[in-house]
Amino acid sequence: GAPLAGQTITFTDVNGWPLCHATTNSKGKAVCNTAPGLLDSVSVLLLGYQATYAGNQNYLPSSAHGYTALL
Repeated sequence: GAPLAGQTITFTDVNGWPLCHATTNSKGKAVCNTAPGLLDSVSVLLLGYQATYAGNQNYLPSSAHGYTALL
């Protein structure tokens, strides 16, 4: 389907602790720019994160698990 702009995505660690909220751009992409604490960072590096869209009256909720990329 078409990308959804202006939608809030919630990023959490695998234990459900919030990392950040981000808004999707015109391509439907949201980026979490956060500086978590050391323990959160290690957890996210090893186990990944969850990105969740709560949905609205027109679109169902959705979530996905992802991993960070080390440059």
